[in-house]
Amino acid sequence: MKKIIIIIMVLILGCFSSAETHRIGKIKGNIWNEFTRNLLEIEIDFCYNVETKEFSLLFNTPLNPIELVISEEYRAEMEKSLRSFRRKLRQAELQEEKYDLELSVLPVAVCRFEKGKTWFDSQINSTTNFFSQSKDIHQFILITSAMKENGDGVMKRDGLTVYIDSSEIKGMQELFKEETFQKYQKK
Repeated sequence: MKKIIIIIMVLILGCFSSAETHRIGKIKGNIWNEFTRNLLEIEIDFCYNVETKEFSLLFNTPLNPIELVISEEYRAEMEKSLRSFRRKLRQAELQEEKYDLELSVLPVAVCRFEKGKTWFDSQINSTTNFFSQSKDIHQFILITSAMKENGDGVMKRDGLTVYIDSSEIKGMQELFKEETFQKYQKK
């Protein structure tokens, strides 16, 4: 019996180690939960798929995850947006001010969303914002448009608004650097 358990464990671990998608990093964010009427913490995985050579953000939302594919154009614009956020954050902290402003309109991106156990392809528009809850609490906000499948558009999903605390931005900035992308594309 012990041998069977060991064999099963080796097979399972072998499946995970040969996966084509690798998690490069993780970001914490919050989304609004209509049911609880409160913010819900989610993990956002920053991934690289070796087979397709695609980078993506996987939003691990309850029930229906979303994967946003990151093109080079999207990466560069997001990197600029994160730099703008950090500049505005320094200003807000020094001057003890609150802001609510749009930072950037990001390029149209390919995304996939899950409904049931099926994944659907879509395209989304997204923007980034700087939002101050108070003079001490500032957030980077990623807002996406609603999603509908590329085929006949029958399957739909609401857009996503993700609130990311300023403490997560430095790590997020590292993930969106050109050097990070080049490092994984060379492997």
